[in-house]
Amino acid sequence: MYFDGAAEWELEFRRSDVASLAAVAQGLGLDQAAHPPGFSAKPPAAPPSPSASTQGWSDGVDSRLLKTLANYPRDHDILMRIGELNGGGCSAALVGRRLVLTAAHCIAWAGEEGYEHTLRMRRSGGDSPWGTVTFNQYYWSYHWTANDCQMGRPYECWQHDWALGVLSEEAWAAAGRGTPGWMGYQVSHQFNLMLAISHNDGYPACGFPDSPMGCMADPNEAWGESIFFGKTATGFEFPHDGVPALYRTSSDVSGGHSGSPNWTHHFGENGPYAIGILTAHRCDTCVNEQDPSIKSHPSAFRGMTPWLAEFIAAKRVQCP
Repeated sequence: MYFDGAAEWELEFRRSDVASLAAVAQGLGLDQAAHPPGFSAKPPAAPPSPSASTQGWSDGVDSRLLKTLANYPRDHDILMRIGELNGGGCSAALVGRRLVLTAAHCIAWAGEEGYEHTLRMRRSGGDSPWGTVTFNQYYWSYHWTANDCQMGRPYECWQHDWALGVLSEEAWAAAGRGTPGWMGYQVSHQFNLMLAISHNDGYPACGFPDSPMGCMADPNEAWGESIFFGKTATGFEFPHDGVPALYRTSSDVSGGHSGSPNWTHHFGENGPYAIGILTAHRCDTCVNEQDPSIKSHPSAFRGMTPWLAEFIAAKRVQCP
């Protein structure tokens, strides 16, 4: 599905055309991450000690870290590529100069497709270094609305929970900082996901039982995991082209993280790479969850399947 700011359209894409554009993009290295002008990678900050609380997620422990400007620089290698969507309702990642990857339920709500979606990259409290930008068009799967997935988001619909927003040509001009960097993207097969190679960062909403401790004192801040400890994955389901379109990790998340990336450096030095999109969770604090697999791995991600990777590549070629 496609929305251009005025009307909603149902589009069909021939797989051969999308694959051809993807091949062009890969040949040009467009599936890799990109850095803003003048960027130089900095060594990661030493991680603070995680907090232990029944407000947490996996196994009842919240291991998320608060990532303010005081601890992480504005142009942090990961955080500058992740943004707060719609004032804190969701999160998103740049996967191209103008391309925003997030969850469909953050974009295509029941009867709300015409809403003007906003993005603040690397927001930290009152600091929004790249300003507020809006989408002028976006895409999501036909299955998301055709099956009424947006009406309550039943479990079988989570495999379709992706959306790709397109920003205007001049989206980054007003801030005067140039373009923020963006993530690469890669298809990660089940074996790789089991190796604890991935991480998650996003913008949780505050004031809920599963929000991170300290969220109310520091709203509109990024929270996420230490890069020194990757998360394992399980619960592989709904294969698309032989790759699971849905899997669960031991990441600790809460409302507002939706649409944030499962990212990794596993595929080379030209990362980070987005390999999944946070869609939902199987339990809240998970303290009373009886299924040990769900209790330890509650966070569900829509995987980067071959078709989705090809679609992003095609849009990188068309919307540089």
